[in-house]
Amino acid sequence: MAESTQEQINYFYRGCAARGTIINHTIDLELGLEEYIAHHICANDEKRLDTLQMLLSTEKVTFGSKTDTFIQILKKKSASKKEFEKEFPAITSDLQNIAKIRNRFAHDIMPTDKPEGEPNDPGDYEICLRRGSTNELTFYTNDGIKELIDKIDKYKIVLFYVLIKEINGKPLISR
Repeated sequence: MAESTQEQINYFYRGCAARGTIINHTIDLELGLEEYIAHHICANDEKRLDTLQMLLSTEKVTFGSKTDTFIQILKKKSASKKEFEKEFPAITSDLQNIAKIRNRFAHDIMPTDKPEGEPNDPGDYEICLRRGSTNELTFYTNDGIKELIDKIDKYKIVLFYVLIKEINGKPLISR
């Protein structure tokens, strides 16, 4: 094993920080999804807590299935498909993309050395992820990480928006 240089160590720490940041932001989003779904199912606080603990906050219900359920609830509460698409134009593809990226950050390998054959210097990107089954490499720059965080945070705000409207008894979609 080659001796680590300070540059490799710095790259490794940046990669770990990027990975942790994306995963933490998606955990916040996932908790919001769980709360919204539980609120939709149960108006009673005690039953909502039971729903969260026994059903939603388990390993059996995936992040992707929570986003799908959230979207189905929004569609059901919308006056029409057209109104849903007007109010939430990219929500389905965005949440599917967030779920895919979250899974990559959670499960893909982060090479600790500069990937061979890659022309970029490790200082040009924050993290490189290698898909285990295909060895496909994906590089994320600092700006790319910020864009991912902004997209995740956008949907945390959407969650709070729809939850507050629902709690206040206002229609989810303006009619």
